[in-house]
Amino acid sequence: MNYFGQLFIALSDHLKKQVPELRWIDQDFGQLEVFEYRPNVSFPCVLIDFAAAAYSNLSQLSQVGELTITVRSGFTPFSSAQQSAPMDVRQKALEYYEIEQKVYQALQGFSTLLCQPLMRMSAQTEQRVGASGAQEASGLRVRILSFQTSFEDNSAERQYTVQPANLEIQQEIHP
Repeated sequence: MNYFGQLFIALSDHLKKQVPELRWIDQDFGQLEVFEYRPNVSFPCVLIDFAAAAYSNLSQLSQVGELTITVRSGFTPFSSAQQSAPMDVRQKALEYYEIEQKVYQALQGFSTLLCQPLMRMSAQTEQRVGASGAQEASGLRVRILSFQTSFEDNSAERQYTVQPANLEIQQEIHP
């Protein structure tokens, strides 16, 4: 399996173990953007994408990659956090921050043989803007965590095989 496929499986398996509240972990193919009534995911969800990679050359066609991984967390609002709501209702409305914190804790410093430890670079709320430029009324809350890691890609290195030479040595005898 290729590098990005292996890394996706490692990340999704790790998140499934560390954040059991997540009901859907998948690649990000725009599931939270393209839907008629409701996205085809279960909430809360996490969508993973390898957003950008920059490469530097090493020797023998190997490269070091600097990779940005985006983790979009999608939530449906359960209740209101407005100031006059009872405290238990407000706390329920803000649970997505707890899940986001668990995702961060699971991924911060996560490493495998595939990459160096992940480091969070940013956290933000995704602005849900529709085609008309107006704020989208999808009712979804989407948060984005961006992580940075590096890895070595030596998959283009040439593989050389050494074959023994068939040498026949003739010895000449001179009187």
